Amino acid sequence: MTWLRLLFFGLLICSLGVLAAQPAAERADPQWDRVAEILGREGTLSADGVYKVTFPRSDLRVLMDGAPLPVGLGLASWAAFTRRPDGKVLVMGDTVMLSADINPVIDALRAGGIRVSALHNHMTGEHPAIYFLHYQGTGAAEALARTVRRALDQLGKK
Repeated sequence: MTWLRLLFFGLLICSLGVLAAQPAAERADPQWDRVAEILGREGTLSADGVYKVTFPRSDLRVLMDGAPLPVGLGLASWAAFTRRPDGKVLVMGDTVMLSADINPVIDALRAGGIRVSALHNHMTGEHPAIYFLHYQGTGAAEALARTVRRALDQLGKK
């Protein structure tokens, strides 16, 4: 066998090993369909089993040093879900908000058992001031998604 054939078969075996390492259940997990339904948006599933849903804040009109800040340049919230080895789901996320949104969003997250891990700015010189709230929680996928949805529903109410 020539070295080229050995290389080809070696790469083929490695590729099959990588595909087999990701369980079929994670590649097409029906729970993510339910999460998308609850959140009202489709997400994307990464190769490592993380289902991420983004929520662009197109309702915000933010100026950075007097110029409009495009939504795609840092004005998107997101929630990412993954199944843990014990069967529970972990959610982590980042929510873009105005100061009036902070307490209602925190209250909604805490009511559903999701912990706030950070509240800070990512920018300087923007108007109005934008805050970023990071969170994490574990539990059943649907319950976590409902809590995230209730928190997102607080945005822009005031």
